[in-house]
Amino acid sequence: MTCVQTPAMALLPETLKRLAVIAPEVTVDVIHRETAPGLGDLRSSAADFVLGVEYDPLLVPRRREIHRQDLMREDVLVALPSDHRAASEPGPVRLAALESAIWATGHPGTGLDAFLRDVCNRMAGYEPDIGHRSDDAIVLSALVEAGRAVALLPSMFTPATSGVTTRPIQEGRLQRTILTAARRTASDAPPITAVRQAFEQTARYLAGHRQDVEISPQA
Repeated sequence: MTCVQTPAMALLPETLKRLAVIAPEVTVDVIHRETAPGLGDLRSSAADFVLGVEYDPLLVPRRREIHRQDLMREDVLVALPSDHRAASEPGPVRLAALESAIWATGHPGTGLDAFLRDVCNRMAGYEPDIGHRSDDAIVLSALVEAGRAVALLPSMFTPATSGVTTRPIQEGRLQRTILTAARRTASDAPPITAVRQAFEQTARYLAGHRQDVEISPQA
């Protein structure tokens, strides 16, 4: 299977433990891939399963040969250095107040890069000044902690440092969908069904213990 880093960090450890119980005969090989190339691997049969993300309102293209299942919804927050002026006050942060900030985001063509640019332009009326790029959330978080940038990060990714403060934005709730995908011809295969069941169990557990995530209606 291919997986995007941040949902994998939040879901994969517990999911693999659950899978070992409900379907011990199923072996899962994990490859870190962004959503679009992961779906490309799925179509070419280089992978059998994808754990991906879709940022609102930027749709991941649907294809009839791909069976997609939305798993859960997750908030996306702005990450600031803890000594940033906007982090010193409680509550949501005005995205418009970060117009002069240097941003860190994903590489061009990734969902996170497109999402950041869409959010800043649509909600705050400016093109973000992107100074740093990485598809690794840990690297993005390190840049924020060092005071070199601000970033958008998913809420289930909690930086392991007190140097980063995460907040919602005032202009509106930011969310993304965590999804799974398989080839339609194999979507009912027992291994695919078992992997999806394990992910669903983990997602329902997290949604029952957090207010920043929710189960998708179709899950």
